[in-house]
Amino acid sequence: MKTLIKQIKIFTLLLLVFGFSVIVSCQKEALQNETNPTMDQNGTGTDLNKVSGKINVCHRNSTGGSQIINISINAWPAHQAHGDVRVDDQDGDGYYPNNACGVGPMGDCDDNNFNVNPGAAGLLTIGANYQGGKIAYILQSGDPGYDPCVPHGLIATPEDLAMAEWGCTGTGITGADQVALGTGNQNTLDIVNGCGTVGIAAEACASLVFGGYSDWYLPSLVELSKLYVNRVAIGGFTEVQWDLGYTGSFYWSSTETGDPNYSMTVYFFDGTQPSFYKPVPWHVRAVRSF
Repeated sequence: MKTLIKQIKIFTLLLLVFGFSVIVSCQKEALQNETNPTMDQNGTGTDLNKVSGKINVCHRNSTGGSQIINISINAWPAHQAHGDVRVDDQDGDGYYPNNACGVGPMGDCDDNNFNVNPGAAGLLTIGANYQGGKIAYILQSGDPGYDPCVPHGLIATPEDLAMAEWGCTGTGITGADQVALGTGNQNTLDIVNGCGTVGIAAEACASLVFGGYSDWYLPSLVELSKLYVNRVAIGGFTEVQWDLGYTGSFYWSSTETGDPNYSMTVYFFDGTQPSFYKPVPWHVRAVRSF
């Protein structure tokens, strides 16, 4: 009986030793597969010694904190499900997804697309040739339709269209009184659909096919004012002083006033925004959105 008890004790001890060995081995393997990456000179956590098949991850640990670890790519799905974030700049654009580890610059909404990042707008410049015309305005934070990852804005034709009247004197156009950024296209559609006058400013823009695009429109008052601000870079505008006749640098917007006889213009001589009698032929510059 004593011999049996002794054998059981030895077997139990062997099991404990074996279990401890397995635990140590697993911990060692985990440390090999999930280690703190070599920090770059800025201390951002960029792995300067990344080996094939390894990626940097901002890891949420069990205490609620975050740390950068270097893991096998095969382990990434489990970490992703846990809420971890890859911080190895997959598309090489120099931007990283938002993360709690401070690896930046952050704000990359699609780390698999080089052209989608907060710096993409910086690659575009006012006045540059782009998508059928000249870049006239790039949306800023707070503008309707602004996207921090994908730049949007206005493209203007490089030259004026023919001078034209606004049209439909004495008739109010339902919906064509919008002023803000992003409303010029709908104003234009409302004018074209609600006004039968031939050769008007909105029709000239809506029917334009230029630069490979056919989605041009007459800008709203605010959109047109952005063109005035950037008029030098865009180029081609008339900026002469009004002689009280039909010579002057007034440009029609698609924004109608509350009076059915008047619509809004921007005076490119000084930037003021007077309303004008609809039958007067003033300058027309078409825009499209990107």
